[in-house]
Amino acid sequence: SASNHPTLSPLAIVPVPPGTPTSPVETPTLVPGTPPPTYSERYNEMRQVLLAMSDEEALDDETSPQHAALFWLVFEDGLQLEPVASYELSQRYVVVLLYFSTRGRRWKNQCRFLSASPVCDWHVSVSVLEMGVFCGNGTSSVQQIFLENNGLGGGPIPSEIGYLVTLESLTLFDNDILGQIPSTLSYLTNLTFLDLERNLFSRALPSELSTMSNLEYFYANSNRLTGPIPDLGFLSNLVHFFVDDNRLTSLPTFPGNVATGMTPKMEILRLHLNRLSGRVEDSICNLQMLTGLSLFSNELSGTLPGCLATLEDLETVYLDANFFEGDLDPIFCPIEDGQTIEADCFNKVQCSCCTACCDSPENECLARTASPTLSPSDLTATPTAASMQTQQPTLAPTALPVEISSASPSAYPVESASDVPLTLTPSEAPSSRYSAVREVLLKVSDAGTLADPLSPQSKTLDWLVQEDEAQVSPAEELVLIQRYVVALLFFAMDGQNWWFKYNFLSSSSVCDWNDNATAGSFCLDDGTATVRELSLYENNLRYRIPTEIGHLSNLKVLYLDGNAISGSLPVAASLLSGLEVLTIDFNLLTSTIPSQYGQLGALQILRLNDNRLTGSIPSEIGQLEVLQELSLQNNELSSTVPSELANLKNWEFIYLENNSLRGNLDPVFCPFDGPNIDLWADCGFGLEITCSCCTFCCYPLVSGNPNLGCYEN
Repeated sequence: SASNHPTLSPLAIVPVPPGTPTSPVETPTLVPGTPPPTYSERYNEMRQVLLAMSDEEALDDETSPQHAALFWLVFEDGLQLEPVASYELSQRYVVVLLYFSTRGRRWKNQCRFLSASPVCDWHVSVSVLEMGVFCGNGTSSVQQIFLENNGLGGGPIPSEIGYLVTLESLTLFDNDILGQIPSTLSYLTNLTFLDLERNLFSRALPSELSTMSNLEYFYANSNRLTGPIPDLGFLSNLVHFFVDDNRLTSLPTFPGNVATGMTPKMEILRLHLNRLSGRVEDSICNLQMLTGLSLFSNELSGTLPGCLATLEDLETVYLDANFFEGDLDPIFCPIEDGQTIEADCFNKVQCSCCTACCDSPENECLARTASPTLSPSDLTATPTAASMQTQQPTLAPTALPVEISSASPSAYPVESASDVPLTLTPSEAPSSRYSAVREVLLKVSDAGTLADPLSPQSKTLDWLVQEDEAQVSPAEELVLIQRYVVALLFFAMDGQNWWFKYNFLSSSSVCDWNDNATAGSFCLDDGTATVRELSLYENNLRYRIPTEIGHLSNLKVLYLDGNAISGSLPVAASLLSGLEVLTIDFNLLTSTIPSQYGQLGALQILRLNDNRLTGSIPSEIGQLEVLQELSLQNNELSSTVPSELANLKNWEFIYLENNSLRGNLDPVFCPFDGPNIDLWADCGFGLEITCSCCTFCCYPLVSGNPNLGCYEN
C-alpha cells in the first residue's frame, strides 16, 4: 500500500488502488465436491500425513477448509504429490489451506493458486503489482506471501500457518479476514515482516508475539483487537509497531534494559485510538531510537516519565485526548524545527513549546503561533463544521521517511476570516499577476480565505503567483482553477508530511503529479488535460477536505481512504456530477452523511466505513441508481434504514454492520434480485434489525454481546 511500510526486497511490490469491491465472509469455503463413497488408498495415506499438522476432527469435517485442502490434494491437484511426509507437501497443504480458509474462489485475483505448478509459481504480475507466493532465489521454500487488497474474507488464518517455517514476510493488508490472529505465527522464527492491517481480526493479540525475536515490522492497526498489548520485552529488532485503531486496553512492557545490554531498534510506535488506561511506565525510555510516538485518543493518565527527555531522536509526539497531568516543558522544550508535539495543553497539562493544544472549549486541536507564552490568542483553529458546509463551490520506495502517521484531529492554522481584511495587503503593492490570478480564484474560494495569510487558500495563491514555475496564465481559467484546487489539497491537508509527494507542486502539469502508476493526480485522455482521478489513499493526509474540491468538475474517481482526515464529509463533493468512485473510509470523520450525496447520479462505489459518522442514512442515497457498493459499517449511525434504498437495483455489496441501526430490512432488500451478492447488518439474535436475506448477521460493539463478530445467516 502507499503507506509508511518499508520495501521488501528482492520483490518489487507496489500498491494498487482500491476499486473492486471486497467480499467479507466468515465461514470457510465448502469442499469443492464430494469424494467417492469409499475413500481411496491415496486419500487415506494423504490424510495420515496431514494428521501431523491438522487435528483429526478438522480433516474429517466436510465443511472445514482443512478437509477441502485434503480433498483437493488427493483428487484435484494436477501435481499429484506423493502422500509421504515432505516439506514440499506440507507447504503446499498450508498454502492451499490458506486459500480455502479465506474463501479463495472469491478472491479478486486467483494468483495461479490451485494450479498444477509448484507453489513457488503461484504468483502473478498485474500491471506493476506482484502478488501471490514467492520462494527464495534458487530454492523451493516459501519466503513471502503477498495478498494485499485481494478480497480475502472469512477466516480465521489457519493455525497451520506455523508450518511455513521458511516464511520471512506475510502481507494480508486491506482484506476482510475475521477471527483471532493465530498464536502459531510465533513458530515462524524467520519472519521479519507481518502486515495484518485493515482486516476484521478480533480478540486479544497472542501473548506468543513476544517470542518473535526476529520480527522487525508489525502492522495490525485498524482491526477489532481487544485486551492488553502483550509484553514486547524481547522484541529488540522491532522497528515499527502499529496497533492503533483497535480496542486494546493496556500498555506493554517495552524492550531493552541496561542489565542485558539490549538496544531496541524501534523507531515508530503507534498506539492511538484504543482504550489504553493507566500510566506510561519508564520502560518506554528504553526505546532510544524512537522517532515517532502516538498515544492520542486513549484513557492514559498520570504524569509522563521524565526520562522521555533522553529520547534525542524523537520528532513526532501525539499525546492529546488522554488524562495526562503535569508540566511537559522539562521533557520536550525547547523543540527544534520540524518537531511536532500535540497535547492537552489548554487546561490539563503545561507545555509552552507544544505545536498544538487539543483540549480547547470547542474540543478542537488548536495550532500555536510563534508566541512564547501560550494563551487563547496564540492558537488558531479550523473553520467550524457548519461554516465548511455552507461554502458550496506500490510497495513504497526503498527509503521511507521515519515519521509517524498521525491521525490526530488537529487543524491547520487558519484565523477567522472576520479578523482579517478582505483584501490581502503584502509588504508591497500586489503585482498585476497576483491581482489577475486572485480574480480567477474568487470564482472558487471566498475573499476572506484568500486574504487570510494563514489560510491554505492564501498560501496556495501565493505559491501560484510567486513560486510555481509553470506560471499558468490567468487567461487559462480551467487549467489555473484545477491547478489551484489540487495544490490546495497539499496546503490544506498537511502535504509537507505526506508519505509520498507524487510530484505535487512541481513545475509539470497536474496531470503528471503522480507516480506513473496508481497514486496521485491523473487526467482525462481526451486532450482537455482535466483531472479525472485523485488517488491519495494511505498517505497521511490530515485535517479537513477543502470545499473547493467540488470545482474539479470532471473528477470521476476520488480515493482518500486510510488517512487521518477529520471534520465533516464535504458537502461540496455533491457537485461532482460525474463522480463514479468515492472512498473516504478509515479516517476520523465525525459528521452526518450529507443528503446531497443523492445527487451523485454516476456514483458506483461509496465507501464511508470505519469513521465516526453519526445520524441516519439519508433517504436520498436511494436515488443512486447505478450504485454497486455501499459501505457504511463501523460507524455510529442510528435510526431506521430508509425504505428508499429499495430503489437501488444494481447493488452488489451493502455493508451496514457495527452501527446502531434498527428496523426490518426485508421490505428494502429481500429477496435478492439481480446482481446482489453480499448484505451485512446487525441482525444477530436479540438485536433490533430483522433481515431474512442478509448473507451475514453481526453483533456490534454496542450490543454488549460477548460473542462479537459475524456469522453466516
